Amino acid sequence: MIEPPQITDLALHRATAIIHVRCTREEIQHVMGRGVRELLDAVQAQGARPISALYTHHLCRPTDRFDFEIGVPVDQPVRACGRMRPAVWPAMHVARTVHCGRYEDLPRSWGSSSAGSGRGVW
Repeated sequence: MIEPPQITDLALHRATAIIHVRCTREEIQHVMGRGVRELLDAVQAQGARPISALYTHHLCRPTDRFDFEIGVPVDQPVRACGRMRPAVWPAMHVARTVHCGRYEDLPRSWGSSSAGSGRGVW
């Protein structure tokens, strides 16, 4: 299930840690879990802590290939390490939606809404 998109303002710049991922539709279920674990481990190894939910930022609408970032807002800036890179989520006006359910059901959620592109969950 996906919540209806809502227009909202993200008022603060936030330090984030990201991992850029490119993969096929068939690989997504495997690379997502490993990417999340890798990101959280790298953040923790630097003494930083997540301060909000993980998110995905899709750089283009998924087709048979995905090009996106797995990210997490952190309590302090991180340094590049392995695939992890420091980033900043700027203040902006966004459309936000939340998928509730199994990761495997995400494509069906995209199909039921206009929420299939742009920045993901905060």
